[in-house]
Amino acid sequence: MKKVFILFFIGIFMVSILFLGSGCKTTTVTETTAAVTTAAETTAATTAAETTAAQETIKTLRIALVWHEQGGAFAPQIMAGMEAAAKEFGVEAKWYGIEKADPELQVKVIEDLLATGIDGIAFSPVDPKATNAVISEVIKKGIPLLTFNSDAPDSERMGYIGQSHYTAGQAVGENLKPFLEGKEGSVSIISEYPAMIELQDRAKGEQDAIKVYNSNLKFLEIVEIGADLAKCYSIAETVLQGNPDLVAMLGVGGAGTPTAGQLALNNGLAGKLIVGGFDLLPQTLDLVDKGAIQVTVGQNPYGQGYESVRILYDYLVNKVEIPKFFDTGAEVVTKDNVAKYLEDLKKSQ
Repeated sequence: MKKVFILFFIGIFMVSILFLGSGCKTTTVTETTAAVTTAAETTAATTAAETTAAQETIKTLRIALVWHEQGGAFAPQIMAGMEAAAKEFGVEAKWYGIEKADPELQVKVIEDLLATGIDGIAFSPVDPKATNAVISEVIKKGIPLLTFNSDAPDSERMGYIGQSHYTAGQAVGENLKPFLEGKEGSVSIISEYPAMIELQDRAKGEQDAIKVYNSNLKFLEIVEIGADLAKCYSIAETVLQGNPDLVAMLGVGGAGTPTAGQLALNNGLAGKLIVGGFDLLPQTLDLVDKGAIQVTVGQNPYGQGYESVRILYDYLVNKVEIPKFFDTGAEVVTKDNVAKYLEDLKKSQ
């Protein structure tokens, strides 16, 4: 009996040991698994934090587009491109216009941006010679600056976005050959801001192209008209009245071109006073359709705004070099193809 009791006790003891050993092993596995899970969660949290930080860095990039006037009919298209790129790339892009085409006002805007903090600047200078110094100041501070629409080729700017203005001017002159070849008389070029290099280049391109097929025409001194359409019209009308032999009036910008076309239409001179110029504004396209403007050349303003932001973003975030010249092209519109542009305009409204 005693022997049986001892064996029973030994059996119970062995079962207890097995039970305890099994329990310890289960606990160890559970703790290890928990430790691995915690490490994975920590890694995921760290990665998420880094991603968020990178996104926040991109979102806080501030890019400024400094224009050469308060606004104008051309500006909203550039602003639309700017806003689209800002939304796409997650940056803050802001438009800075000035009350009038005064380089000193532009310098003040840029100096204020430097004082308050800015990551990149796209600049359309009124007078490059008067703004080259402030461009150098921006570059010395390590802030990228490119020009758009109008250039400052002798400055330290990092690149230019826009069209080849001389070539675009030639396109205007060449497309007027059917209307001006063999004609005699005078030609007036009206310019919003004669000090702007791109307007000078357009005017020269127009003149050079026309002189190739007609050397008898006399080019009058370029007339400054500004950007106010009412004042533009009054000045252009004075030119017409003071030059009875006027056979053509050429614009170099978005205000002068429709002004010349409207002047021809109002005076019963559509198709007689030959008009050519720039930009694809609604009024300009309508006047082409009515035969009051023979040719106008576009320069993709939406693309100028969009590419200004995109290129600065790529430089700041992806370290992509800013191109020395990004050509936004030159669209030639005449009576033959204006219907397509008018249709596109309707769709966009």
